[in-house]
Amino acid sequence: MLEDDIEARQGDETVAGGEERIFLSASTWIVLVLLALIPAVFATGFSNFERARELVLGLGAGAALITWGIALVRRHPLSMVAGRVNILLLAFGIFTVAAIGWGHVPMLSTLGAAHWVALVTAVLVVVAPVGRPLRFMEFALAVALGAGASGLFGLLDLAGLRVFTPIWDPPGATGAFDALSFATAYYVVALPVVVAAVVRFTGKTRIVFGVCFLLAGLHFGVSAGWLFAGIFGAICLVTAMIIAAFQRQAALLPLYPVFALLGLLALMVLGGQVALAPPAPTSDATALPRIQLLEGISADVARDGQVRSTVFAIDRIEAPVGTDAQNYLLGVGLEMFRDQPIIGHGPESWWQMQTRYARPDDSYVSGLFDVYPAFKSPHNGYIKLLTEFGLVGLLLFGLWLVGIAWITISALTYRSERVAWLVEHWALMTSFTAGLIFMAMTPLLELNASSLVWMVALAMLTRTSASINDFRDWSKVWSLHGEKGEKGDELGRKRFMAVGALAALVGVAIIVPTVLNAASSYYRGFGDHLMLRTHYERAVPVYEQAHSWFPARGEVVYNIALAQYRAAALTDESPELDEAVALRPWDARVLHMAAIARLRAHDYVGAIQYARRAVQMNPNDIDAHRTLSAGLQRRGRYDEAATALLEALRRNPPQAAQASLYHRVGELYEGPLNQPRPAIDHLQKAHDLMPASFMRSQIADRITELERRLERERLQREGKPVPPHLMPRPDGHDHAH
Repeated sequence: MLEDDIEARQGDETVAGGEERIFLSASTWIVLVLLALIPAVFATGFSNFERARELVLGLGAGAALITWGIALVRRHPLSMVAGRVNILLLAFGIFTVAAIGWGHVPMLSTLGAAHWVALVTAVLVVVAPVGRPLRFMEFALAVALGAGASGLFGLLDLAGLRVFTPIWDPPGATGAFDALSFATAYYVVALPVVVAAVVRFTGKTRIVFGVCFLLAGLHFGVSAGWLFAGIFGAICLVTAMIIAAFQRQAALLPLYPVFALLGLLALMVLGGQVALAPPAPTSDATALPRIQLLEGISADVARDGQVRSTVFAIDRIEAPVGTDAQNYLLGVGLEMFRDQPIIGHGPESWWQMQTRYARPDDSYVSGLFDVYPAFKSPHNGYIKLLTEFGLVGLLLFGLWLVGIAWITISALTYRSERVAWLVEHWALMTSFTAGLIFMAMTPLLELNASSLVWMVALAMLTRTSASINDFRDWSKVWSLHGEKGEKGDELGRKRFMAVGALAALVGVAIIVPTVLNAASSYYRGFGDHLMLRTHYERAVPVYEQAHSWFPARGEVVYNIALAQYRAAALTDESPELDEAVALRPWDARVLHMAAIARLRAHDYVGAIQYARRAVQMNPNDIDAHRTLSAGLQRRGRYDEAATALLEALRRNPPQAAQASLYHRVGELYEGPLNQPRPAIDHLQKAHDLMPASFMRSQIADRITELERRLERERLQREGKPVPPHLMPRPDGHDHAH
């Protein structure tokens, strides 16, 4: 087998001391554990499943980098394969850290940079191990265990096991994922590795790989959908054709069992899509998860189990479907990119700033009134890189990918009598290509399971290809060592000490913000439970606890203010409002809440300013239009108040909102503006839009009185007598006060 040849070649990778590396290092073991554990991690107490995975990834990557650094301090051998290629990824990691400096909220940007550094760490441990290099079987076993566990959980969810949906219930059998498309993003990069392992290995290990393939494949068949499954199948075939273009026909024989397993996977997709109807999304706009009520969470919470209100800022990545959503997010992302094209806006800037570049007249969001179009992800990895790191970040990351592709293609020109290695190469190339394609359609890079598997697969592909290329040219090994002699030994020791200490320090820097955010997410999840059940007074201190752990998320502060507002405890002096506006100055919800507080405190100028900004950020926020109108009325600017309401009507809101707005405009024209004719027109529209009710009959009476008033005034102008039936009613009401 070529694997033996590769191991022999990698055995030549010795470092200064010539010490042979026999065992896997602790850092490599940690990466393997992460590959197997993260896909199956879920914790319903957190605000979303990704928070638990984020904690495991941050802790694991930080520990791996610390142990890797300690090994260097102890002067362990160190060499990095394909140094010219992988140095680009290290440069990208350094750039993500530097980008914290220009992020809008540095603490949140630090968390975003920690995610990228964790992924870079996983790659570094594979391409520059301080122990024996990782083998494909070890990598495949870790990936298979993770895929099998996540597949099992998905099937249990399909069977109705409610442990996965105690609070948030995403549409479909998502298992340990927040959405079906997120599960698909993971399987398309993990399944090729599992398929290759089933074909490649024999004995008991094949049984393990086979069981994991069946579990993951069945869940993939349920979650993928026709489009994503078809794209994945095409990628598998194209990758095989690329191999065929560089190898002789006989070399494709080992891939025939792969095609058989892909055929079985296609049958699983067929069964999953035909036997099960696609789940109906809970919202055409965002497909946010349904609310799943669980009785008995605790005695005091379950006393009032009815979920009355779900309108607050939840910490879930939405899962929009259809090209309209993708086009809208692409447009917003390009607007952000044009504003800062070179270095981007900093890590996590998409969520911090994308509402600033909202496009309210876009056909996708122009009809949204009950859902605020603030998307936590652009659902496109390339847009994510462009908006947050600009051309510099995308160029560094893209050149790293190009370098991997170059040495991979170079390795395909190698021909040997042993061709079994092509199965492994096909798996890693397919995972590489699938990641590139699905990165444009899903938040693959943001999801911890899919991003980790994909990045480590790229590292394995780099290492394997470099070995086949005899570590020449772009596959050359870079080693860390000192010069010969006493002075050289001292210099080498200092180099190892410096690099190792820096790595350990970065490892700690990954862990700290990850742990703080996880603690905050736990309390935020509990606060969400209370908000769902309208326990607003109790939700306030819980959200405050969440904010104290990680004081960088403006939406948490907004939830505090919202809970106070619903509990009638919101005042202009509430410090949460100023902090929320500072953290999310382009969030229409936050601006509107600040306007309400100013209005209650009789600061009408401040209320008008905040309400105008809220309307500018989200013209479909009908309540913000009403608040703006109320502030203008308090200042005696009745014409502008009516105009603000008419602007809301031009957005074509739902019928009930239109009726209410027309009613209020009619009152303004009837009362302070004293214009009966426009008042009749608007009140008549309100009457026509309202269902039969006492309010509707009242409006009809007022229209009648206004018509009598107009007729009476006409007769008086013409000097004619006014009939008794046109005279004002005894109570004097012929217009509203």
